[in-house]
Amino acid sequence: MAQIVVNGFLQNVSNVKTSKSHGPWESWNIYGLSPQTLVSNASIGAGLTGSTISGVTILPQFCKIPKVAVCFGAIDVFDGTETFNIFVQQAGDGTPTGSSTGVVARTYTAGGVHTVGYKDNTQAWGYPNQATSTEPFGASGPVFFAAGDCLFASDVKFNTTNFPLGTTSGGGAVLATTNYDGVFAAGTILTARFVTTASTGSIANATIVLYCEPLDEKISDDSAVPITDW
Repeated sequence: MAQIVVNGFLQNVSNVKTSKSHGPWESWNIYGLSPQTLVSNASIGAGLTGSTISGVTILPQFCKIPKVAVCFGAIDVFDGTETFNIFVQQAGDGTPTGSSTGVVARTYTAGGVHTVGYKDNTQAWGYPNQATSTEPFGASGPVFFAAGDCLFASDVKFNTTNFPLGTTSGGGAVLATTNYDGVFAAGTILTARFVTTASTGSIANATIVLYCEPLDEKISDDSAVPITDW
């Protein structure tokens, strides 16, 4: 097993994730998770029903999203009345270039139970993108999060259950997504959807950061072959 020195410690190459490697340039991330901001210091207004897009981002490569960090300032009520979720506005096309049709109109319905993507399939041969002729045993490759899926099966309530140290003055927490092993295609567009009370609802300084695990079949290879096909 090849080994390298990371921050003064000897590490097995297969245990260290890189976000991209081309020649001498490499980007290292703590425990393989890369932060990507969805909502940044936003003021969330009253009377939202989930139909309003309060934040949007596009995923640059194949990944999983096991954790989401959320913080906020003053909030008018902290009893679970107000909620949020993260919605797949548009799925990526499953290619390394990560194409999509943009922020298209798509209905999100707050409440109830949401679909949360397909089970982990990252060990399938040819992941994430190879010609079918190279795949043994008839493997068809991975199944990605589809448009209309959510990161949480139930909308996340702003209350002490989800934010144990939170109050109406603010709070924060790192939340595990429902299907933390689900796979997102490059080019997937995610939006933030909030529900707030009709007249007095407000959430100050709302911030949502996605913690992504970059995925690629060559990302932990011991060989020095550049990643060129994702």
